[in-house]
Formats: sequence, C-alpha cells, structure tokens
Amino acid sequence: ALGLLVVSPAFLVILMSINKLTAPVIQVKATKDKPNLELPEHCTHHVFVSHVWKTGQAKTHAIVRKLQLVIPALKVWLDVDELNDISKLEECVEESAVFILYYSRHYFESWNCRRELYAALALDKPMILVYEGDDSVIEGMKAECVLHCETDINKPGADIILRRLLGENHDNYILWLDEGQFSAASMNQLCLSI
Repeated sequence: ALGLLVVSPAFLVILMSINKLTAPVIQVKATKDKPNLELPEHCTHHVFVSHVWKTGQAKTHAIVRKLQLVIPALKVWLDVDELNDISKLEECVEESAVFILYYSRHYFESWNCRRELYAALALDKPMILVYEGDDSVIEGMKAECVLHCETDINKPGADIILRRLLGENHDNYILWLDEGQFSAASMNQLCLSI
C-alpha cells in the first residue's frame, strides 16, 4: 500500500505531462504560429472569467483549464487562482482585456457577479457569454437578469445588460457542449471569440 502512495503522485505527474504534450495547441492557420497574445498596456490578463460559485464553479474551472491547454500563454483571471481581495473585483476586471460570463442559474442573484458585470459594462469590455443547455436557459437568464438587475440603482438596467451579452440579433453567445467533437467546436468558437 505504501508503494502505491509513493508511485501515485509520480504517475499523476507523468499522466499530466503526456496530456499536455498531446493536447492540440491553437495556431494561426496561415502561418502555423502561435496567436498574438500581446496584452493591452493597462492589462495583466487576457480574460476575466465571471461565474457564480453555487452553480457554475466546477464547469467554469474545467473550461478554463481546457483553454489553458490549447492556448498555454493565455493569462486568465479566475477566482481560485487570482482572488486575493474581494474588494478589488472591479480593478481585476479593468486589468483584463476580455470579459467572459459563464452563465448558470443564480448568476444574477450574486452581488459580486453583478459587480464584475457592471464593471465590464462601464469599461466597455468585449464580452463573451458562455452557457449550457437549450433556449430555455437563455430565457431563464433574461428573467433572472430582469429580476435582480433592475433593483440596482444607478447601474445599467437589464435591457442594456442583455443587449450587450446577447447582441442585437441574440446570436453573440456560445453554447458550451461537453461531448467529444462538440466540445472541440465549442472550444474553437470560444478561442476565436477571445
């Protein structure tokens, strides 16, 4: 039993290394080079990923780890890796080039999630909405946004928020699919959006 305990961590390191070596890495099709990931002057991260812990934490973290496999140089602000002081959420959003909102139920109930979203709106950050499910999830998101965002005085209302998240034609969001080739298609769409 002791031998298994000693070998197990080494085995995990080897397995993770093989995974990293075999994972496809994003490259520019025409040149086969890595994408240009130059950060804007005032930014420390390429993306800020906003999610509600209650219903979105595990899925969001899995998506971020997949992103980091295919774009190893991508600097992602994710709470478990970067959050040192919750009072500086708005500053962290400001220091990120793109705002990704992973929507799951109860997102808009969270004051901290709304703080992050309001900061991204005020700073006119490019936004990417990622969600799982069917059209009923989007309808639920709209209702939840109206319910919780309309009560925040001096903040953008639900109409402004939804217009930015969904786009004028309601087609600016990414349906996350987690099955084989579908997952690859979702990841491709997310990488292109970033």
